[in-house]
Amino acid sequence: MALSWAVVVALLATGCAPVAPTAPAASGGSATAAASPASGSGSPSPGGSDLPSSGTAAVDPGVARLVWLVDRAGGLGVWTTDLAGGDVRAYLAQLDEDGTSLRDARLVGEDVVLIREAPSAPTAQLWVVSRTAPMRTLLDAVDSFVVSGEGEVLAVRDDGATRTIWRVPTAGAAPAVAIATVPSPAAGPELGPFGFAISPDGRTVAAGWVGGPVQVVGPAPAT
Repeated sequence: MALSWAVVVALLATGCAPVAPTAPAASGGSATAAASPASGSGSPSPGGSDLPSSGTAAVDPGVARLVWLVDRAGGLGVWTTDLAGGDVRAYLAQLDEDGTSLRDARLVGEDVVLIREAPSAPTAQLWVVSRTAPMRTLLDAVDSFVVSGEGEVLAVRDDGATRTIWRVPTAGAAPAVAIATVPSPAAGPELGPFGFAISPDGRTVAAGWVGGPVQVVGPAPAT
C-alpha cells in the first residue's frame, strides 16, 4: 500500500502537480467527484486557514476536485480545491486532537467520507463531513471502504475472526446494512491481505483474503 501511494504521488508531482491559487474562494458549489490519495500545494485560504503545501490529498483520474486532510502547519482538517489548488472549500478546520489520523478521504456526492483513528475511540471510525451539517460517525471498526453511489459507500468492518461488508448510506436516516460476512481462513504463509471489489452496476461484491477463498455476493452468489 505504501509503495502504491508513493507511485501515485510521484506521478502527480511530475505530471499534473497543483499550482498555488491566486484567489481561492471560500464558498461555491459543493464538490461532485470521487477521490483517492495524492498530494500537492496550495496557499492560505480566507479566514486564516492554510491549505496544505504537503500532506495527504485525494484525486482519481478524470475528476475535478482534490481533498486535503493536512494544512501547511500540519494541522488536521478537511478542505477541497480544484486541481490547480484554487476554489477552496472548507469542510472542517482546526481538528486539534493529539494522536488522531485521517485517511482514505473520498468525495461522495457533495460530502467527504473518510476514516478517522483517534486515541479517544477504541476503533477506526467511518466519518461523513458536510459543509451544511455537523460531522457524524457512520460505522465503527472500519478497515476500508469504496464509493458505490452518489449517497452510499461499501465498508469493510473488522470483527476479529471475520470481515463484514456493509452498505452505508451517507445522508439521511437510512441505517447501514450488513450484506456479507467473510470468515478468516486458516492462517498460512501464502495468505495475503483482505480485499474486496464491487461490480460497475453495484449489485455484486467479491471479497476475501489473497490466497484464500473469495465470496461473491449478489444476483449470482458463489464461493
